Amino acid sequence: MAERIKTWHILVIDDDDGRRAIALDAATYSLGRDPANLIVLNSTSVSRQHAILLRVPKPDGEYIYRLLDGNLEGRRSMNGITVNSQKTLAHDLRDGDMVLFGGKVQVQYCLRQLSADEFVRYLQSINYRSIKAEVSDARTTVARQLDEFYKTTKTAIKADPKQPTTPLDSAQFRHSLDVTEKSKGWWQRLPWVGQRHSD
Repeated sequence: MAERIKTWHILVIDDDDGRRAIALDAATYSLGRDPANLIVLNSTSVSRQHAILLRVPKPDGEYIYRLLDGNLEGRRSMNGITVNSQKTLAHDLRDGDMVLFGGKVQVQYCLRQLSADEFVRYLQSINYRSIKAEVSDARTTVARQLDEFYKTTKTAIKADPKQPTTPLDSAQFRHSLDVTEKSKGWWQRLPWVGQRHSD
């Protein structure tokens, strides 16, 4: 019997610690140089809390990852995010996208259709590191915050998926972010555009 093929979401990170690959499967990830982040980007050009990755469901049952500049409090990163040479505040990641954090840390987003065995061999070939194996007590609080953020967002979407998106303060943002496909462009109205930065 042939092994089941599935879609794998992978980040290949090149930072001051070298190259490593991370398989994505959680609903949310925090990225930055602070060790409390679920994905640590080791470079002084990266903010402590640089970005968030959100898993967004698609109508066909699959999902994508949406990259947001900044942290859960609405603070944008100091040096920003560039995707495929374009500065951005938010971007729905596609296979092959090249993301630059803080102008120095390069991350490639990859989608691979592989069986479980093929996936293991693929990760070994690019120096895979498991996120779950790296989670420590210092990261537990951030992981809990991100999990709560995702659950609250999902509940808000189910309660009223057609609710219009309006400018939000930071507290409202954490509790009512609409991540449905209908909300494309919502990031242009985020409260932190042009405001304070995390360093």
